[in-house]
Amino acid sequence: MKRKSIYITLAIVLLLGSSAYLFRTQLAIVAFDLFMAKDVEESLQHSYKPLQSDKTPEPVVMQSEPFSVMLLGSDQRDQEAARSDTLIYAVVRPMESKVLLISVPRDTYVDIIGRDRKDKINHAFAFGGHQMAKDTMEAFFDEEIDYYASINFEGLKNVVDAMGGVELPIGKD
Repeated sequence: MKRKSIYITLAIVLLLGSSAYLFRTQLAIVAFDLFMAKDVEESLQHSYKPLQSDKTPEPVVMQSEPFSVMLLGSDQRDQEAARSDTLIYAVVRPMESKVLLISVPRDTYVDIIGRDRKDKINHAFAFGGHQMAKDTMEAFFDEEIDYYASINFEGLKNVVDAMGGVELPIGKD
């Protein structure tokens, strides 16, 4: 009898463990929705600034068609002028659960759209904000960019804090 209950317990643990492994992506999404989504949404609620060329898109629950995103990380502190130190062109393919990320070196020499001259790509953000950075990136890749997202030092700090922070010193590789 004791042996039978051990086997049943072992089978249940094995079944639960394998189910958790098989459905780990879905479980991660549910955990995010339950524990973090509201905090992230509140943090980002007032961060969107539409560009001049943006058409306000209808809210979408599930995007099935591929789309592109320009991701910028700026060196802005307080209200000073900023350059985009990180520039990433992302193509999201939702139906395949794939994302292509192309990091553009900040010193890439390109035609700055709206300035009629060549300069480092990160200066486009300093000269004309998100709109000029987007126009320049579109010309550089010869592709339309559907969306953009940017973050500065303060925003990065807030995101890290919202996710529980980083323990220092970091003891693991």
